[in-house]
Amino acid sequence: MNFFKKFFKTEKHSEQEPELKDLGHLPMEEQFVQNFISKGGKFLYCTNRQEVLDNFEKVCEENNWKEFQFYKNNPLEVLDIKLSDKIEVSESAGIYISTCEYLIAKDGSILLSSEQIGEKKIANLPKNFIVIAQTSLIVQNKRDALHGINWRSDAIKPTNISTIKSFSPNDNSEDILKNYGTSNSKNLYLLLLEDL
Repeated sequence: MNFFKKFFKTEKHSEQEPELKDLGHLPMEEQFVQNFISKGGKFLYCTNRQEVLDNFEKVCEENNWKEFQFYKNNPLEVLDIKLSDKIEVSESAGIYISTCEYLIAKDGSILLSSEQIGEKKIANLPKNFIVIAQTSLIVQNKRDALHGINWRSDAIKPTNISTIKSFSPNDNSEDILKNYGTSNSKNLYLLLLEDL
C-alpha cells in the first residue's frame, strides 16, 4: 500500500482549494498526515530502513544535534539500523528519540506509554523529539489505540499512557494557554516507515 504517492499528488492541487476542516471522508492515513502537519509536526516518509537512517542523520545534521536520549532501547537498533559514529547517546541530551504505541488519525496526535518514556511526564522530556513509527500503527481514534494496547499486551499492560498533541513548542495558541503547566508540546519529527 503506497497511498503517500497519491497524498502528495493531491496536496499540490489543494493549494487552490479551500482548507479542509472535516477530514472524515479521507482514508485514515491521509487524515493522520494532514492533522499532524497542520499542528506543526514535521513528517518524513520512509519506504525502507535505509531511508529511516538517512532521514534521521539529515535531521540531526540540519539541527546540529549530536547527542540524543531514549528510554529502554534505541529505536533505530530495534529496527536493525546502525548509527554512524557521529551520533552519541547521552542522558542529558536535548533530543529524545522514541517509538510510539499508536498514531491517532482523528487529531494527528502521537500516543506513548511507559514502554517509550518510562514513568516520566512528556512535559519533562526534551523539547526536541524524533518518533520512529510504522504505517501499521495508524488508528482512527484513541479508543482504537487503547483497544490495540489491551489486545497486544500480555499480563503486564503499559502504564503512563500519554499523547503529544502539539508540535510547535513556541506556539502561543489558546490551546497552549489552556494547558499551562501541563503542555506536552514538542518540536517533533516523525520518521514514518511503510510496513504495509
